[in-house]
Amino acid sequence: MKDRFAAVVHLKIKPEKLDRIKALLSDVGDAMSAEKEFVHAWVHHSKDDPTSLVIYEAWSCDIDYFMENLFSKPYRKTYEAEIASALREERNIEVLDYVQSYPGRRES
Repeated sequence: MKDRFAAVVHLKIKPEKLDRIKALLSDVGDAMSAEKEFVHAWVHHSKDDPTSLVIYEAWSCDIDYFMENLFSKPYRKTYEAEIASALREERNIEVLDYVQSYPGRRES
């Protein structure tokens, strides 16, 4: 499907900035989950390094639409303003095209 994409974001956070970035990610996640194009997102951290975060976001639009219409939403501004100074290494973002999904079982 051309009108769907996912992004995997790798963040290596400075330990003293971790709580702040997690709080900002929570705020962004709460707000972006209300977008009609939002499918789902997860934030994980490495078992070996809790300051190494991985974000997986899926959207029902293409990346161009996302960048033009959703990336600049006000709820992302504080996070985007603070993330660069909170990183130990440059943020790595990989954009993925949809191939197929395997939904899990739903609880009854």
